[in-house]
Amino acid sequence: MDELKLPVILMLLRLDGRIEKVRFKITGGLP
Repeated sequence: MDELKLPVILMLLRLDGRIEKVRFKITGGLP
């Protein structure tokens, strides 16, 4: 279970990071 969860969690974190970067660009850094 844990061995399968780790890659999935990492993928989700990477996606979240990308989304946050896109949001930052779109909003111009506004909260």
